[in-house]
Amino acid sequence: VYLSDNHYDSALYYVQRGLSFAVENFNEADIAINPVMNHVNTKVDLLALLGLKANILNQLGEKNQDIEVSKLSFSTFDIALRLLDTVRVAYTLEASI
Repeated sequence: VYLSDNHYDSALYYVQRGLSFAVENFNEADIAINPVMNHVNTKVDLLALLGLKANILNQLGEKNQDIEVSKLSFSTFDIALRLLDTVRVAYTLEASI
């Protein structure tokens, strides 16, 4: 709802809080910090949250013409893509058993 109303700061706040539920011992409020892939509670939820965070950052960076926010968006997309690859490999291995 916050994103559709262009309340990027609120949307990022709640996504960042959501990350703390997807990753054990990740309680970072700073949106510039992304979790490491250790102690992930649910990879699919983490993937969705990282994708959402990257999308919000991308929109915010474009709106404000802020290169640092855009860089953070790309960094977050990169983490999400690496996680997607591990999820894909895990599902492929499960399907082959």
